[in-house]
Amino acid sequence: MLGKDFRDFVGGLVDAGKENEHVGNMENFKKVADNLKVLARSSPTDKYLMATGLKALDHVVAMTGDGTNDAPALKKADIGFAMGITGT
Repeated sequence: MLGKDFRDFVGGLVDAGKENEHVGNMENFKKVADNLKVLARSSPTDKYLMATGLKALDHVVAMTGDGTNDAPALKKADIGFAMGITGT
């Protein structure tokens, strides 16, 4: 699934940056979470949205990132791996 399609389907992030931030359409997120294998062309915001939704479903979340823009998603995840752009 493309990042934009994912973001649109799940309704984005509501109240971003606030204590009560949540996925806009949790029912659609549950459908995606059960079947999604690859999130292609995703933005750092998509990664953060994915981590937020999975944690709301009590999943343990591991996230990878290659830049400072990914830092919020890495911090949101239970396990965050920061790596260089080549995946090292």
